[in-house]
Amino acid sequence: MFSYKIQMAQKLNPADNLRPLNFAKWSIEMVENERDFWRIIIMSDEAHFSLSEGVKKQNRRFYATENRQLIEEPLYDQKVTVWCGICADMVVGSYFFKTMMELRQGGKLFLQGIDKLISRCNKCIEVMGDYIEK
Repeated sequence: MFSYKIQMAQKLNPADNLRPLNFAKWSIEMVENERDFWRIIIMSDEAHFSLSEGVKKQNRRFYATENRQLIEEPLYDQKVTVWCGICADMVVGSYFFKTMMELRQGGKLFLQGIDKLISRCNKCIEVMGDYIEK
């Protein structure tokens, strides 16, 4: 038997290799059309935190005669999602969601009320209007 360390990685699709290049081209175009683009755009991200994970993955080991490619885990893990955004010199959030449904509903409410939440970034709605999911 041998000890194997479990390594997790995000699966990339062929189209994923073009995304950074497409984003860079889009950013250059936006800056050329709107001088204050980087002051009005909102960059955001979300992170999911597992509430039931008892062992850090760095310390996870299993013993077997060969390396298993499949590790079974519960279908629905208890977790919390945190969302935050940055607009120039301003932080928007953090918002905590218990379920993906709350995140979707909260995200729609946030986007619908963005002009009230960030009054000085109203121009963002004008510039990004076509990209905001309504």
